[in-house]
Formats: sequence, structure tokens, C-alpha cells
Amino acid sequence: MSPNKAKEEATGGATEAETAEGTTPAERPAKDVIREMFEQGKSRSEIAKALGVSYQRVFSLTKGQTNAATGDGGARPKVILEGLEGENARFNGVARIEAIRTLFGEGLKVGPIAKAISTKEKPVSYQIVFQATRQLREAAEATDAPEGEAEEVEEGAEGTASDDGEDEPEE
Repeated sequence: MSPNKAKEEATGGATEAETAEGTTPAERPAKDVIREMFEQGKSRSEIAKALGVSYQRVFSLTKGQTNAATGDGGARPKVILEGLEGENARFNGVARIEAIRTLFGEGLKVGPIAKAISTKEKPVSYQIVFQATRQLREAAEATDAPEGEAEEVEEGAEGTASDDGEDEPEE
């Protein structure tokens, strides 16, 4: 089949101008519709749901691209906290990740942080706080272990391999 014949079948015999403007999504290739919706500012999950395709399909066609929904670099947009009361009202209007890191720096543990920044409308799960503080916790654990402890363990391990008396003088 000639390239022109294949193009004619794909477009239903319509001209390029007709396919660009006057077609419905069902008449155009899904990849074109996905890219167009993404350029219009739709999120990847919104596109996947609207077209009945997998998120992975949408992501593979828009990987490395940004739009209003993804922000810079394709990263997830920041969740802004609102509706907090009492002592934690100071975090209203602040990115959730920043509030989590601040509270962790103040000495709170994962569970209490999740409770502190949760509201009835927008609960924050333990898993979100756990993941957000993962690198901070690992860094804290690495600095908490005294340097001498690691050396003592290594030295003790050498002497426990076998104690058959070969290294000791006979009596």
C-alpha cells in the first residue's frame, strides 16, 4: 500500500485541515489526542480516565514534557495545606512537604506529623509523611551512630571466626 493510500485510510479521506480541526477524538489516532489534551493543560491521570487508556500509555507519550498540571520538570505539583487550626495553623498556605520537614526538624515523629497536618477534608497518611521524611531519617540515623562502634564490631568479628587455639601459645 502506498504511503498516500495509508494516510487516506487513516484520515478517512479527509484533508489535513479537516483532520486538524473538524474531527472528533474517535476519528484521530489516540496518541495525537493524548498529546493535544496534555498541551491543553490536562493532567496525565485526567487524560487516561477520559480516553479509557492506561496512565502508562499517556506517560509514555508525554514523558519529558511539561504543562500546567505537571509544573516544571514534569514533577508533581505541590500540595498546599489549608484548613489547619490551632498551633498548626501556621502551615496554612504552605507546601505540605515543607510543613512535614519543618515538623520533623522540630523533633516530631512520622505518626504525630501525619495527625498534625491532617484535616477532615484532606487527611494525610502515615505513608506520605514516611516517604517525605525518608532521606531525613536516614541522614539522622547515619549521624547518630558513633564512629567507634562500627570499628569495635569489625574488630570483634575477626576474633570469632574460629578459636581452635592455633594462634595461642601452647602451655
